[in-house]
Amino acid sequence: MTEKLYPERTSEEPTGLAWWAARVLRQNDAGGWTKPGPNHYPHQWSWDSAFIAIGLARFDVRRAARELETLFAHQWASGKVPHIVFDPKAPSGSYFPGAEHWTCAVVSSGAPPNTSGLCQPPVHAIAALRIWEVAKGMKEVSFAYDFLRGIYPRLLSWHRYLMTFRDPEGSGLITIYHPWESGTDNSPR
Repeated sequence: MTEKLYPERTSEEPTGLAWWAARVLRQNDAGGWTKPGPNHYPHQWSWDSAFIAIGLARFDVRRAARELETLFAHQWASGKVPHIVFDPKAPSGSYFPGAEHWTCAVVSSGAPPNTSGLCQPPVHAIAALRIWEVAKGMKEVSFAYDFLRGIYPRLLSWHRYLMTFRDPEGSGLITIYHPWESGTDNSPR
């Protein structure tokens, strides 16, 4: 992780909120993605990664982009972005239901291993837009164009999945098959 992600306190930020936020992001960094909560959530969560990318963009647009790229590297062939990408290095039993519960790659030929079968709200395009906006302001336009060229087809596939597989009635409304897909947290503790 670059030092940019751990800025010093400045007089412009008397509360130091950005400093503390950057510190949490750095402490939870797992390389190409960020753990939302290392003890309770030791894996990569879909919409958490989008919001994390929004926060990271303030300090390091390249690392913010990598957050989304790492998530979308586990996109299903159908276009689905799984709600969890399980970290194979996490201790067994560190989260229930774990990867062994889902076994998505066994039941769906288009599912990467170590992913869940649910999805979460599609906030990833908002994160990509934020990365673009910040990159433009930092004169990182060339990098941002390359990032958008790579992520756009994946975002399009993700939204097409939602418009087709998740709208079986053709109503224009996404069907939620499980409460966790709404972004609520009803996980066992």
